[in-house]
Amino acid sequence: MAHPPQRTKMLLAIIFYKCFTAGLLIFTSITLLTAYKNYDALMDFTDQYSLVGKRESIKFILNKLTDFSAKKIELAGIAMMLYGILSLVESIGLWYQKIWAEILVLVMVGIGVFPEIYEIAKEVKPVKIIILIINLIVFGYLAHKLYKEFQHRKSIPPS
Repeated sequence: MAHPPQRTKMLLAIIFYKCFTAGLLIFTSITLLTAYKNYDALMDFTDQYSLVGKRESIKFILNKLTDFSAKKIELAGIAMMLYGILSLVESIGLWYQKIWAEILVLVMVGIGVFPEIYEIAKEVKPVKIIILIINLIVFGYLAHKLYKEFQHRKSIPPS
């Protein structure tokens, strides 16, 4: 049985990055879903609090601070959970050096580059630029790796 090739430092860095992203997304999702679950309780609390007459003001301030309805919070939480799970699946596939995982990461990163550029064009922030650069490096590395792999397979005569 042939041993898989060693994982490069770059591949290990990408796996770590995808695991970190998955953890962050799942944590944020749980936080949002908890907030959604407790949204009505928070509103009830404001009713029972000594500022009963201020309920609408408090609700207005909360909505302005978050700018989300309870339903949007729930949908965002579900979307983040799904994307976090997908990132975790990508990292596991990369760990086991599966070509489908490399292609999946390449597609997902590629899809995200243009919205990231659009976001930077709207508002330049160092964090956004750093994330874009990381994603471009990941994209370039995996595209090059896949290209070399397919060239190698093409050169091997069928048995």
